[in-house]
Amino acid sequence: MRSGLRVGPTPADSNRQVACVVMTETAQALDIAAGIHCPDGATAAQRLAQGFTFATVSSDLAHLEQAAAAHLRGATA
Repeated sequence: MRSGLRVGPTPADSNRQVACVVMTETAQALDIAAGIHCPDGATAAQRLAQGFTFATVSSDLAHLEQAAAAHLRGATA
């Protein structure tokens, strides 16, 4: 497992990257699934390539925002 959270180009990005590596490596070592919530399909594909076992491709909030925006466009057209 990784021990430091201050490696990489910028501390915030590095911490996220290292945290993801720690999660996937730990899950693999324990033979359990590693899942992550993602805002879209492209991010989910990246996370799966990084070693996550499963990933969401959106969230309820994203779907509600998209539906509300579509209804608003329809009402103001």
